[in-house]
Amino acid sequence: MEVINKVSDTLMKVKVAGEKPTVYNTGLLSLHLDRKLPKDVAGATVEEGSSSITLPQQNELLMAKDSTFMDIQVIIEKSFLNFSSFIL
Repeated sequence: MEVINKVSDTLMKVKVAGEKPTVYNTGLLSLHLDRKLPKDVAGATVEEGSSSITLPQQNELLMAKDSTFMDIQVIIEKSFLNFSSFIL
């Protein structure tokens, strides 16, 4: 998992807030990377294949008031078809 996090961190450096999510698929997992504008985070749904997750509402999010973006990383292990990691 540490290698995946390092790769994700590197790939996120070139993402622009508001652009379409980037999805990398391998035989074992799908990696969904997104950088959202703060106004687009609350209640947003992240979907990949038959899996999805809905982000918390605004009053439940922990964001600094001066945040310019929020990074979202979702790793789906295909062997289990579960969300194994959700990092904001």
